[in-house]
Amino acid sequence: QGEMLIPELLDVIDERLAEQGERVASTRRDILSRLAPIAERIYGEIAQDRESVCLSYRSELNSTHFVDILAANRQKDMVMGFTTSGIHRDDIVFTMGDFPLRKYGSQGQQRSASLSLKLGEAEIIKDLKGEHPIILLDDVMSELDSTRQNYILNKMTNKQVFITCCEKETVSRLHAGKVFKLENGKVVD
Repeated sequence: QGEMLIPELLDVIDERLAEQGERVASTRRDILSRLAPIAERIYGEIAQDRESVCLSYRSELNSTHFVDILAANRQKDMVMGFTTSGIHRDDIVFTMGDFPLRKYGSQGQQRSASLSLKLGEAEIIKDLKGEHPIILLDDVMSELDSTRQNYILNKMTNKQVFITCCEKETVSRLHAGKVFKLENGKVVD
């Protein structure tokens, strides 16, 4: 008798999951519609307009309702023991031309895309709150060429940015700001 209740219970659970999932996906689309042009512009600045990217939201929900996806995959999900499709599988995709950066981009291009996303988020936060957030960039220089490093070091003005790196020659190219040297977890001069 318990076996007979499982499909009915899953129908209710799937319906609730679909309602919330569609709300999350809709909110993500709204945020990305605001973030995409900013991140794409910042990527161009980082790359000194030598290359450009497009940012999009990839979701199964773009083509069908979540409840239909859950129903179509129920048997497979029961065998696997988890939900194999849905918003937890959605992704933000950077493309250059027709090619996804995650698969075909260099490490520097991928790092630039990630940075443009984070810096774009910071711009949106500034617009919403009226002040710049503190930006923390940990070990971002290692995969960037000198042109991209220069943008990170010297073009992000009027913001409070903390950048960690290990290369003295990179730090020597900083035009303004303050350098803190750490040894054994302590700031030294």
